Amino acid sequence: MSSNQNLFHPPDFDSILQRIQNLNADAERKWGTMNVHQMVVHCSDPIREVLGIRPTRNLSNLLLRTVGKWMALYGPEWQKGKFPTSPDYDQLKKGTPPTTFESDREQLQRLLEKVRELPLNHPMPPHPAFGKMSRKEWGRLGYRHLDHHLRQFNR
Repeated sequence: MSSNQNLFHPPDFDSILQRIQNLNADAERKWGTMNVHQMVVHCSDPIREVLGIRPTRNLSNLLLRTVGKWMALYGPEWQKGKFPTSPDYDQLKKGTPPTTFESDREQLQRLLEKVRELPLNHPMPPHPAFGKMSRKEWGRLGYRHLDHHLRQFNR
């Protein structure tokens, strides 16, 4: 995987969108505890934050804003099932509750389209753990997060 893949790069965006479209409700996970439906909504929540339609909490500290951020953006492939999901992004806890698989998958695609349409000068919100992030960093993190979970379900 290239360290340059980014949701704001059209071929990367299109690839992610196609992989989401190819998900089906009975896809089996390779690791972790979320089912595919929970994963779709889990992946939507950070995008809602970028768009300003979901509030965030500041969970950052110096280590997360420096080493953690660099590892998340540019480090090796994310470990499978090694880091538990924060309750804020867990659909069985404080995350957005799932509705139906089809509608939530379509919602994820619509949210991604809205992110793609953001003007270049759109102010990006701080990340809850990593603090201030540029558009390029948000696009990179979004790509890595989606790629990680799509691989979790063989997509």
